[in-house]
Amino acid sequence: MKNLKPLTRIATIVAILFVSTAALKAMNPPASMNLMQTEIIQKTLYKAVDFPEETTVTGTVKAQLNIDENGKVTIEVINGQPELTAYVAARLKRVTFHDYSLTGKTFIAKFDFRN
Repeated sequence: MKNLKPLTRIATIVAILFVSTAALKAMNPPASMNLMQTEIIQKTLYKAVDFPEETTVTGTVKAQLNIDENGKVTIEVINGQPELTAYVAARLKRVTFHDYSLTGKTFIAKFDFRN
């Protein structure tokens, strides 16, 4: 019984350290892109994907995107109304980034098509 108390204390300390380390990582996730890169991406994408005038469908499209070695946007995952996702996908195929520091970066873009 005496041997269990030190083991319990050690297990408790390890558990507290584990939980506190996990909480710190969740509060401060590693930054994959700096603010300037994020702004460049947002401005470029929002300029390329305007509101589709020929549709009556409204909604939001969310896409997980990656920038390949040629600066082209590749769509990894896209969700939303089928008509809107097709429109966004077609517009994103035209986008090219010339900042090669963006190569290999993955990010999420949200396009809101509501009045």
